[in-house]
Amino acid sequence: MNKTKQKYLEKAQDLLKYCVTCQPYEGGDYIWVLGEETTVDEIFDEINCPERYRDEIAEHLVCDNCSADITSRYDTVGKEDRYEIELQDFVKKSLKEYGKELLDFYHFLEQYPSLGQSTVLGRKLFKEINAGQLPVIAVKNKEWIRVRDVTSSKILGEEDMKAPPLGLSSDGRYNHAGQSNLYLAIDEETAVREVIGEDKSCIIWRQKFLIKSLENILDLKHEWTSLNTTLNSIFIALLSSEILEKKVLQRGSTWKPEYFITQFIGDCARYAGYSGIRYNSTKKTGENLVVFDPQFLIEKQHIIHLEQPQVITYNPKEEEEYIWNFDDLPF
Repeated sequence: MNKTKQKYLEKAQDLLKYCVTCQPYEGGDYIWVLGEETTVDEIFDEINCPERYRDEIAEHLVCDNCSADITSRYDTVGKEDRYEIELQDFVKKSLKEYGKELLDFYHFLEQYPSLGQSTVLGRKLFKEINAGQLPVIAVKNKEWIRVRDVTSSKILGEEDMKAPPLGLSSDGRYNHAGQSNLYLAIDEETAVREVIGEDKSCIIWRQKFLIKSLENILDLKHEWTSLNTTLNSIFIALLSSEILEKKVLQRGSTWKPEYFITQFIGDCARYAGYSGIRYNSTKKTGENLVVFDPQFLIEKQHIIHLEQPQVITYNPKEEEEYIWNFDDLPF
C-alpha cells in the first residue's frame, strides 16, 4: 500500500469506532446502540477518499471497539457519537482552563493546609459547593459495608463499628484528624482494599449497614457516563484531573498531603449542608461514601446495623475464565 492509500486508511480507521458485532441483538436483529450509525463508504466520502482506493482500504479496516474485521466498504459501522465528541472537547477545554490551577492549588495546600480560601481557586471551589449547584444523589434502602482489621482478641460490638468518636479518628480523605465521620464501601472487596491496602486473604471484622434514607449527598464519583456539558467547568476539571484520587504514599505517616485538597472540599461540603460525599475508591473500581454527622443519622434510624459485627475470612475473588458459547454468537 502506497503512502497516499496509507494516509486515507489512517483517516478512515480513526473515524471507525464500532461495528454491527458490537451492538446488542434481539430476535436475531441488532439494535444500534453504540456510536453514530453510518457505512464505511460514507466515512470514505467524509474524508474525500478517491473511489479507486476504497475497496483495497476497506480490506484493512477493523472495528476499534471489538477488533472485528470489516468485510466490505458497504458494511454498516459506527462513528463516535457527536455528543461524545462534544463532551470530550468540553472536558479538554475545562482541563485547559483549570488543570494547572488545580495542580498549583494542590501544591499550595502542601505548604499551607489551612489557607485554601486565600487563593482564587479555593474561593471558586467554596462558592460552587456552597451554591448547591453540583450533582447530588440520594441513597435509599441500600446496603453498605464497613470493615476493620483484626488486631487483637477483643470482640467488637456495634458501637465499635460506628464512626470513631470525636477526637479519636485519624485523618481521612474527607476529614481532618479527630472529626467523626462514617466511611462506607459499596462492597466487601472495596472495603477490604481501603482498610488493608491490598487484595489479599485476611481476617476482618465486617459490619453491614442499611442506609434507609439519605439525601443531598455530594456526588464526586467520576464516571464518564455521568458527565455532561451542562456541568460547571471547574467541577469537570476537578473530576477529570483525578486530583481527588491521589493515593497516599505513606499510609503510616501523620503527614498526608494527598488528602489536603479533598479535606478542603469536605469542609466546604459540611459547611454547605451536604449530608455526605460519594467518591471513587482509589484501591478498587468500587465506590465509597463518607457520611457527615453519622451519630445523628443512626439515632434517627436513617442508618441501621443489619447484623452484629462478624469476623470473616476474606479471600480475593479469582478471575473467572469465560467460555464462549458459539451458538449464542450473532453470526
